[in-house]
Amino acid sequence: DVLVNNAGYGHNALVHEVEVAEMRKIFEVNFYGLFYGCKAVAPIMIKQGSGHIFNVSSIIGKRATPFNGAYCATKFAVSGLTESMRVELKPHNVRVTLVCPALTATEFFDHSSQGKRVGASFTRFRRMTRPEVIGEKIARTAGKNKPELLFTAGGRLLVLIGALWPAAADRMLGLYRDDLLKREAEAKEKAD
Repeated sequence: DVLVNNAGYGHNALVHEVEVAEMRKIFEVNFYGLFYGCKAVAPIMIKQGSGHIFNVSSIIGKRATPFNGAYCATKFAVSGLTESMRVELKPHNVRVTLVCPALTATEFFDHSSQGKRVGASFTRFRRMTRPEVIGEKIARTAGKNKPELLFTAGGRLLVLIGALWPAAADRMLGLYRDDLLKREAEAKEKAD
């Protein structure tokens, strides 16, 4: 048996500006929705002595980006939960894999609290991965001992730099933040 736990929406805001109710809501969907799935299937898989759980986080669940603190926090929580479960369930022959896609061509931004405007700010930097690519890689990994799935070279690089040289990753993401702010100001100026 295989469970692919995939729930999430985004919220684009400075952390200190996120409403408490919004933070709770995003955790309910992105973290607790996934937790409930794990809680439901783990006992079944333990009893049968096999199974594979795929928990979908995000590349920014391993290295946070500006204006996405609420989303990143939920996906970091998913990463931590998955790492714990992977070790806990190994003696029962139950595999647990963390799935960390980067930008994916889905309706994600349509359902995020700030909509397509935010999606456009991300997608101009890089192309999006087709969801079929992610689904196929998950299907090929089922039953294999693979702790994580990362999908893009840029994502791998961001995680590596963030782990080995956090200050450099902060500088890179600071340039990204500044560019987003500049583009948003230009768009606002044109609208006025």
